[in-house]
Amino acid sequence: SIFESLRTTLESDATSTRDIKVACLISMGLVPLDKLGTEPVDPAAAEGDDAVLTVDSRMAQTDYLVDYFQGDAHYMVRAHCPTAIARLLTETGADEAFAAKKEEVGKLMLKTLKGKAKNQVIQSCVLALGQLGDADPDGIDADIRKGLINVPKDVTDTLARNFSVIALAQAGSRRAGGDPTDSIKEVSKHLAQQITKGKNAIRPWTGLALGVFGKELGEAAPLEVAEALKTQLQEERTPRIGAYAIGSGILGDPEFTEILLDKLDRIKEDEARGYICVSLGMIGASEAIVPITEIVKDSTYRPQLLQQASIALGLLGDQNVVQDLIDTLANSKSLATQAALSAALGFIGDKRSIDP
Repeated sequence: SIFESLRTTLESDATSTRDIKVACLISMGLVPLDKLGTEPVDPAAAEGDDAVLTVDSRMAQTDYLVDYFQGDAHYMVRAHCPTAIARLLTETGADEAFAAKKEEVGKLMLKTLKGKAKNQVIQSCVLALGQLGDADPDGIDADIRKGLINVPKDVTDTLARNFSVIALAQAGSRRAGGDPTDSIKEVSKHLAQQITKGKNAIRPWTGLALGVFGKELGEAAPLEVAEALKTQLQEERTPRIGAYAIGSGILGDPEFTEILLDKLDRIKEDEARGYICVSLGMIGASEAIVPITEIVKDSTYRPQLLQQASIALGLLGDQNVVQDLIDTLANSKSLATQAALSAALGFIGDKRSIDP
């Protein structure tokens, strides 16, 4: 019923803005039907001029979105199809029909990467391939990883290139059938190269990707994942260090604590220092509570740093941070500071913040 309502709206909406159509496509990917729809279909049931396509299964949902993606709708609308399709194709187990559909969709998206599609469509295909692929050593999964590895040299769009390392980290750390050892090594090697030899724009994204890759693999992650990120974190002196810090936080390795504390003391740029604070909070570095508390006290008129440092204290479980933030909020006259404090309190989620 939900899917049919969305479909009706998508097909009948005639407004000049594309927002409604986009919202419908995103929503279609969020309502996967339990019925897979892989059983044989009676051809007689679809005959006749009055036959109406009934979307009553996951397979039918997927086919509808694939057809829409290949249709003539505006590219900014169609760009939301690949990720919606990928959501519908996840968690379908070892069903052979869905394995075939995944291969069909994967090939379509890989072909789109090499075509003349608009940048937004290519970006979406890259993101969707990260959801579709896994570390299976052969078949479509191997093709997906190869396609993502080639994006930095095959695709001109910078954002698609940046998305490719995140997508590769997701696909390469998702274990399914077969021995993933060689696949993991392949992805690890590519990410380690991109963070040191890739274009400047892709390096911070690769820092995030290494964090995602290492976190998902856990103890199975190659040693070079943490080493590559640690080396870049130590050597970086520009605001780009914020991305490497967050990558370290995602990885969650306590061995990064000493480096991050040193960088927190040396780096002067507010945005970067804020991300270093958050990273220490993500790692759970209790020794960071004192220096981050001092940053919060000294950042009343530096809202961005104040917000991130406050969130870090919340992540570290500092029992005093909420009351301190509430007191500061009560005395603040700056809208920017009030906004930063409110955002931090909302993130921490303590009921004492509600009334103030």
